[in-house]
Amino acid sequence: MTQQLSVYGDYRHIDGSSAIEITYGHAKDGRNDLKRFGLGTITNQYGIPLFAKAYSGNASDKETIIEAMNYFRKTLLFPDKFTT
Repeated sequence: MTQQLSVYGDYRHIDGSSAIEITYGHAKDGRNDLKRFGLGTITNQYGIPLFAKAYSGNASDKETIIEAMNYFRKTLLFPDKFTT
């Protein structure tokens, strides 16, 4: 799930780093005047977070969800004798 968060203020990259871009994106809440960023999370069945990653404000939900799921799947480690 990707949660879009709206923020106030001036956010600029100072050092040219590859950090996320806090920018204007598609606002589902109708607040197109605010800058945004996304937070993608994967939780277990009890709602406990297992993975989280911040995304740029204009990142596609479809793409970020797939990216998060693929990354999480690659990092899972199962014991050798794992049974279902």
